[in-house]
Amino acid sequence: MTCEEISRFLRVSRSAIKSRLSRVRQRLRKEEMLIRESLINFKISPNITDNILDQVRQSDLTTPSESKSFHRWFIATTTILIFPLILGIGSRHFLYSQLNTAEKQSMVAVEIIDIPEFNLFFQYSDIFNSNKIQQKSNVVKSGKAKERKGTQDKGVSDYDNSTQLNLPNEARARLGRGRLTRGITFFPDGNRLAVNTTIGIWIYDVRTGRKGALDLLRLNSDFANDIALSPDGNIIASGHAKGEIRLWNTITGQHIKTLTGHRNHVNTVAFSTDGKYIASGSSDKTIRLWDADTCMNIVTLIGHVWSITSVVFSPDSQTIASTGGRNDPTVRLWDISSGKHKYTLNGHSEFITDIEFSPDGRSIATCSNDKTLRLWDSKTGKQIHIAGDTLTEHSKAIIDLAFSPNGMTIATASLDKTVRFWNSETGQNINILKAHENSVISVVYSPDGLTFTTSSLDNSIKLWDSKTNEIRTQFSGFQSGLNTLKYSIDGSTIISGGNDNEISIWDTNKYKKSKSLIKDSADITSIQLLSDADSILCGSDDGSIRIWDISNSTIKKTLNGHTRSVTSLAYIPDDIIVSVGFDRRIIVWNFDTGNEIVTLQGHKDRITSITLSPDDRTFATGSTDRSVKLWDIQTSQNIATLFGNLLSVNTVSFSPDGNILASGGADKTVRLWDITTEKYLGTLEGHTNFVSSVVFSKDGSFIISGSKDTTIRLWHVDTLKYLYSLHGHTRSVNSLDISPDGNTLASASSDGTILLWDLH
Repeated sequence: MTCEEISRFLRVSRSAIKSRLSRVRQRLRKEEMLIRESLINFKISPNITDNILDQVRQSDLTTPSESKSFHRWFIATTTILIFPLILGIGSRHFLYSQLNTAEKQSMVAVEIIDIPEFNLFFQYSDIFNSNKIQQKSNVVKSGKAKERKGTQDKGVSDYDNSTQLNLPNEARARLGRGRLTRGITFFPDGNRLAVNTTIGIWIYDVRTGRKGALDLLRLNSDFANDIALSPDGNIIASGHAKGEIRLWNTITGQHIKTLTGHRNHVNTVAFSTDGKYIASGSSDKTIRLWDADTCMNIVTLIGHVWSITSVVFSPDSQTIASTGGRNDPTVRLWDISSGKHKYTLNGHSEFITDIEFSPDGRSIATCSNDKTLRLWDSKTGKQIHIAGDTLTEHSKAIIDLAFSPNGMTIATASLDKTVRFWNSETGQNINILKAHENSVISVVYSPDGLTFTTSSLDNSIKLWDSKTNEIRTQFSGFQSGLNTLKYSIDGSTIISGGNDNEISIWDTNKYKKSKSLIKDSADITSIQLLSDADSILCGSDDGSIRIWDISNSTIKKTLNGHTRSVTSLAYIPDDIIVSVGFDRRIIVWNFDTGNEIVTLQGHKDRITSITLSPDDRTFATGSTDRSVKLWDIQTSQNIATLFGNLLSVNTVSFSPDGNILASGGADKTVRLWDITTEKYLGTLEGHTNFVSSVVFSKDGSFIISGSKDTTIRLWHVDTLKYLYSLHGHTRSVNSLDISPDGNTLASASSDGTILLWDLH
């Protein structure tokens, strides 16, 4: 079998398979002696081994295209993995006596099958007996599918496939899986789950309980507001800003077609049950109906007075139901054949958050910010009078709802952190599930109704057993937007903070989160490391500064002095902390006592950033008053003020020799000054949105800027020439830092990820 055949069978990209094969090679080299000893201690006869090898050969596994032949170690590993099936061994752990050790009687668990790299092949055991791979046809005719581009073949020792799947060009690794957004749906076979995030669509296998993703579908340079799967599971439709609906092949990841016509954001998309139509709702207050085969706009439905937030087809594909936004708490039903408005459902007092048809199409369920669930007759548009007309037991807004496949139960997800279950006939509350630590934002049943998933603002997705309400598995690694990051002094870790109130510590060698400090009480706006490498300064949106002890995850001190958000911090080695904030204040603190030494004022508006000169004698501050000020640390005096930015200054940075100061601002530029002469050196132009972070390379030869336009740009310092851009984030690049060895750039983004880039 070729890589192309395997990719079609497993519905993952060829590049993902090649990447995992590479990791298999690395892992097998490490485990070769272990495998050999395992064979010996199983006392498997050579004849049985030969028979198993013959069976493997007869499976007609041909060499993957564009790769070297399978090595003997791969066949040997396959043999070991088939042993449990032949010998009837039920355990997933192979036990063998480690005879060469001092304690010969001790038993060691060898988790061969639990190695994530093997799961790709062996969770589908029939791949070895399959002689034919069923070819999947596209709903949309688009010619030959092409191989996914952009996936990097880089292995890591401690496996987390999210760090490597479909990486942007030049990126070494990805930390985090992005922020959860609207759109979680089961594939029609019920075996896979599509999860929409700010960096793309993750595909998970829900049968194995495996927490690693099968694939990541990156949606070009931005993210989707909503996604929908075609009834055969071959096409994903995604709704985007600028009025676009994009169609993607779920097997190859290839972009098929872009549908245009909306004049504003596309907030919601849906496929009809028969797969013939696609419906889209937009902030332009219209609903468009598209032919799924020709991609032509059939009709545009107009009537809502606010942005369209939800569209859904009836089970017979004859009717569309739609909901409006904040000032339009109505449901409108439309006849597909005529394109005419049928009737309007009125009853909710606040905007409607979701709408669903019952599986038999006889009723419609709606939920709202008014905390109620309402049921309606789909034929007459009349509200069904059960349980006092409304089902009201949630204490906060209901965000999502789902009918069970048999139509007997309705599940509702709420900001009150619970999921409630209702009898759709009687309206009685059947059960309540305290599902998450934060607001529950979605609930979805599997096609067979045996499981359901929930997602939450606690950045997790849980798969539940529908009968027992027990968790089967949990998918994590998602996180909210990141505001700040810093490398440790030795470069072994990265510390980040963001809008989930959490400080995360990442291992840069294993590319995984090694620790999360206890969540702070407010968004993390700034981080600074201390010289002892065991403490972290953390500035928060609530105006406080906390000093954390990394080793035991405790707060040493809390500094209270700012009345508004602390935007930036600096640490001076002789136990001095300098903080700036939106309250226009610069506060100098004594680290040991936690007391204020002096408060400096001079800026006329919010202070956004601070940077310390390499000689620790001067610091610079930037402000929304469009100025950059230089301060003497010893005297606490303002020694210079630099003007030139046309709008707010968002970031400032000293060159390694301390002679040049760079500022980035809302005018989309980076500006440079000679500090010794206070001479303006020039402007770097090219970003299309405001510049949020600026750093110099370790040798001072080039400048790196991050922007809200999602890009990172590199510039030559001497010539002020643009060098190249790094593309990979889908939202604002908020913070940049360079590893101590100068070889790696780390970027933190509002998309909830950190990308590590090789610097050339």
